[in-house]
Amino acid sequence: MTPLARRLNGFGLSLLTHASLAGAALWLWYRQPPTPEAEPIRWEISLYSPAPPAPAEVAPRPEPTPAPKPPKPKLQAKPKPRPKPKAKLIEPAPPKPVTRYLAAETAPEVPPPAPAPAPATLAANGPLAGLANAAQPDLKPDFDWLRRYLADRIRENRRYPGEARRRGWEGQVLIRAVIGGKGDLLEAEIVRSSGHAVLDDEALATLRRVMPVPVSDTHGWSQVAVTIPFDYRLKRRDR
Repeated sequence: MTPLARRLNGFGLSLLTHASLAGAALWLWYRQPPTPEAEPIRWEISLYSPAPPAPAEVAPRPEPTPAPKPPKPKLQAKPKPRPKPKAKLIEPAPPKPVTRYLAAETAPEVPPPAPAPAPATLAANGPLAGLANAAQPDLKPDFDWLRRYLADRIRENRRYPGEARRRGWEGQVLIRAVIGGKGDLLEAEIVRSSGHAVLDDEALATLRRVMPVPVSDTHGWSQVAVTIPFDYRLKRRDR
């Protein structure tokens, strides 16, 4: 083989090697995991009312046993009635006529009772007319402060699990939390799963990290239920 042919073969091998390395680098670059994309949080807040206790089971009453029927009395032969003696009819004497004299009595006239006075009524434009239609104050508490606080704290403490990032897992976790009057977390349950246990566990852990809630005024409520959606979305890199 001539020196020129050897140089051409070496150049070809070098070019093929560099092309393979460049292709592998591009493939690894496209396989890099995307960065998480923040999604808006939607809220649902309402006063919490615990479910009523289940009614106790009532045992069925035993059916009463029927009393034994008394034996039927034996029928006795009825005695034949004796014929009654006929009584003699005595005609009574006719009564003497009696003449009565009725005195015509005139009953005294009684005057009709006077009509009862009509009950007193309040005029529509009187001083008490506006009390019945007075507007009642709105006693519904305002939970906007709670929504803002939880939204800010969740954005600061949320994390995207590394395993879910590498595998490209996405989803939404819907959690229902019950917060007490002192701001502590009483209950937390997953209403709707994302389909991936690692995302569900991370959403519960994020909720526990932002507790308790600083409460200055309970506005008359002792417990409040909050439904919080946790969205896990990955943002694709622009090529």
